Amino acid sequence: MRQTLARLDLSAAIAELLRESVARLASTWSKQSTEATATTTLRLRQVQARLDRLTDAYVEQSLEREDYARRRESLLLELREVETKQRELSGPSRSVPEIVGEFLELAGRLYLTYKTAHPDQKRDLIRMCTSNRVMECKTLMMTLVSPFAELATGLQEACCSHQRERPRIVDGIVAELVRYFTENNTTSLDPLKGSVEDGARTVVLPANVSWPRPSRLQRRRD
Repeated sequence: MRQTLARLDLSAAIAELLRESVARLASTWSKQSTEATATTTLRLRQVQARLDRLTDAYVEQSLEREDYARRRESLLLELREVETKQRELSGPSRSVPEIVGEFLELAGRLYLTYKTAHPDQKRDLIRMCTSNRVMECKTLMMTLVSPFAELATGLQEACCSHQRERPRIVDGIVAELVRYFTENNTTSLDPLKGSVEDGARTVVLPANVSWPRPSRLQRRRD
C-alpha cells in the first residue's frame, strides 16, 4: 500500500507547478463564470419573451389550442433548464479550481498520513482511494481509483519527463481533475471528509466521495 500511495507523493518542484497551474485556471475561471452568467440571464429573458408572445398569439386566436399547448410545453421545459443553470451559476458553492486545489493538497498528504496512521485509519485510507484489492502470493495488490489514478499517472509522467515538458504535463493533470470534478458535480469536499491524526495535528481527509469507481485507464484495460 505504501508503494501505491507513494505514487501520489509530490516533489517540491511539481507541487509548485501544480499551484501555479491552478492559480492560472482560477484567474480565467472567474471571467468565464461571469460571461456564463450574463449569457444565461439573456437566454432566460429571451425564453420568457417567447412565452409572452405565444400567450398573446393564443389570446388573439392566431393559434389553435393544440398548437399552443405543444409550443408552451416546449418553452416551459426550456425555461426550467435555463433557471436551473442560473441557480447553479449564482449559488454560493465554491469554484472548481478551489476544489482542485484542495484535492491536490489533500492527495499530496496521503502518503505521509498513511505512514503515521493507526491500523483502523489505514484501512479507511485503503477503502477511500483504492479498488480491486486482492491477495497475490501473500501480497496485497490494489488499484488507485479516480481521480487518484489520473493524478498518479500524470505525476509519474511529469517526474520522468524533461523539465521543459513538465508545465504542459502539469496543466494536463489539472485539466483532468477539472473534468472529473465537473462531471461529478463536486462543489465541496467538506461533507466527504473525516479526520486522520498525523502526528500531533489532524489531517482532514475525504471519507466518502463518488469514488471508488474505476479510473479511465482501468476502464480501457477492461
